[in-house]
Amino acid sequence: FTPAFDWIDQQNWLTPQLRAQRTQLALDSGNAELAAFLAQSLPAETAAPLLRWAALLRSPQDELARLVRNPQEPAAAAALLAAYTKLARTNPDAAIALYAPLLKARRLHGDDAVPFTAALAVGLGLSRRPEALDYFRKVPISFADDSVFEWRARAALWAGQWRLAQRWIAGMPKPLREQDRWTYWYARALDQHDSGHAQAQKLFAALSQKNGFFPALAAWRQQQACTPHPEPLAPDGAIWKDLSANANMIRAHELHLVDQDDWASAEWRVALNGQPREVRLQAGLMAADWEWPEQAITTLAGAAAYGDFEVTYPLPFDPAVNAASSLSGLPPSWIYAVLRQESLYNPQAVSRANAYGLLQLLLPTAREVARRWKQPAPSVDDLFKPEINVPLGAAYLSELRSRYQGSYILALGAYNAGPGAVARWLPDSPQDADIWIENIPYNETRSYIQRILWH
Repeated sequence: FTPAFDWIDQQNWLTPQLRAQRTQLALDSGNAELAAFLAQSLPAETAAPLLRWAALLRSPQDELARLVRNPQEPAAAAALLAAYTKLARTNPDAAIALYAPLLKARRLHGDDAVPFTAALAVGLGLSRRPEALDYFRKVPISFADDSVFEWRARAALWAGQWRLAQRWIAGMPKPLREQDRWTYWYARALDQHDSGHAQAQKLFAALSQKNGFFPALAAWRQQQACTPHPEPLAPDGAIWKDLSANANMIRAHELHLVDQDDWASAEWRVALNGQPREVRLQAGLMAADWEWPEQAITTLAGAAAYGDFEVTYPLPFDPAVNAASSLSGLPPSWIYAVLRQESLYNPQAVSRANAYGLLQLLLPTAREVARRWKQPAPSVDDLFKPEINVPLGAAYLSELRSRYQGSYILALGAYNAGPGAVARWLPDSPQDADIWIENIPYNETRSYIQRILWH
């Protein structure tokens, strides 16, 4: 991107105002390094508060402590809150210690103090600290956002405070409260006392008629088997005919046939831009007909259609998956579930961290696993081959499962976030698995485990 910005600069398009806006955007996204670099080109008076903000993000504990010692030094309230939010999530002990001194030194009272209280509460909730409940109680309902609503409920669940969890879930905004997640947890809370058992069972029964992770748990809570509810889609010949005549769709198909799926996806997006839902549904079926599951699934998901399981759960890699199952001892359904979540059936998938193929393996990890399982050491090109990638990925997942005494849940957490993260998240005493999953502090990993369990 540097040449592009150099050229823009030569045209004198980057005014000081635009440079300052770009610097602020970097700060808002938490990118202190970029913000500090960009601020160097600004007039000193304009740069000073932005550089102060960047310093706060770089070293929140030291900088906030310095501002406590020097209460007359200027600092934007938004910068203070950004730094304190980061500190609360990375060092909750330091955040607790600085909470009262910071509010006093910066004269943050009443409504001005509430965002800092909420930031500390959420940070403590993310760390599963018991003090979280005390700080959540201090946040007025009128100031709570979705993060506060969700994490205070999670904190109550972690602490086993079921009546408090019930009350806090009931107090969520209606769109949030009616999500399957919080319907399930409200029913779980009700089910903890005899007077709520009947209502809980009704909620579990209604929820179990849907598809997804929480409906599956609801069925289990009723001691019933999880029964997925397929919602197959019917092809519409007229829409298929129109799509087949669309120049962008024609190019998308031809590009897909020669394994140029990035270019094919670009044509696909142009073809469907602005199209109504019924056309996008048919396009998803067409992608499945082209044996392009990645596009079929993402297109149907974009149209909020998840129930055509023949389309959304194809089994295109049976030889590789069955070989992986024989090697690792894992059931094929588990291997397919992880494969689907990791790469969406794309053997050529490459992550930003340079993880490759269907099970998204880093080359060093793949080679270490191959050595331990007496398999040939793979190259990068080998990891794009299902017959090599899938057995090695399954072997690694099997190792993780053994490491955690047979727990698929902990193995999945380690596969996604690493064993170090899982070690930090393990409770001091046994905890219900559903509560443990719900309190995973990484949104990606929490969603990853829940989706794979449903897959």
